[in-house]
Amino acid sequence: MKRGPQRKPADERAGGARGAHRAQVVVPRREQADERASGDCWAHRAEALRLYSNYLTSVPAELRSLGKLKKLDLRENNLTSVPAELGGLTLLETLDLRGNQLTSVPAELGNLTALTSLSLVGNPVGRCRWSLSNPH
Repeated sequence: MKRGPQRKPADERAGGARGAHRAQVVVPRREQADERASGDCWAHRAEALRLYSNYLTSVPAELRSLGKLKKLDLRENNLTSVPAELGGLTLLETLDLRGNQLTSVPAELGNLTALTSLSLVGNPVGRCRWSLSNPH
């Protein structure tokens, strides 16, 4: 049987090597202009942070200072735990923890009242002893 051309994985098509480290920070454009004018750091204005497939074994403690964060993508790393401090990111709407080595998640994640999407697929998580209380 004759096969057609094989498609490369998306990261190779984009010019990166398969399994390459990925990191992306999203800051609203209007705030980027304000930031350049004022000289402020972008970090406290970030709304999305994508750190997937970076072979992380722990979540950087500095994430707790990203108070405007709405989306956090930590999928496909080597995380064995998630810090309780992530429960303080009260604007977080999406938390993607797929494909790690998590056996539990901290009860403090139940404080994420804006959370609409939490993915734990591909982790050896047992029972979660908390619930999300979203009044919306």
